Amino acid sequence: MSENQKRDLELVQDLALEEREWTIQRIGWLLMALVVVSALLGLFGAGPLSSRVIASRDGRFKLEYDRFERYQSPSRLLVQLRANGQAKARIWLSRNFIESVKVE
Repeated sequence: MSENQKRDLELVQDLALEEREWTIQRIGWLLMALVVVSALLGLFGAGPLSSRVIASRDGRFKLEYDRFERYQSPSRLLVQLRANGQAKARIWLSRNFIESVKVE
């Protein structure tokens, strides 16, 4: 082999660019992991973070609802009242709320 045929492989490396790419990849992996964990916890559907329960101290009033509403998807608002000797109970909901939802 002559000198012309023996050539070393010349690679052009930009280590700063590669390190930036690696950093961007790691950030992307982290964001994807956060989306998956959020979905499993109920941020995008059913899960432990998706619903909320509020109750009064004496236990006569309890409200269950979805924390995160989805556009045009059904949601549930459950109100439980315990009687305290009165025959009637009243619940007030704002007009804006009633006009913005379809009650079934």
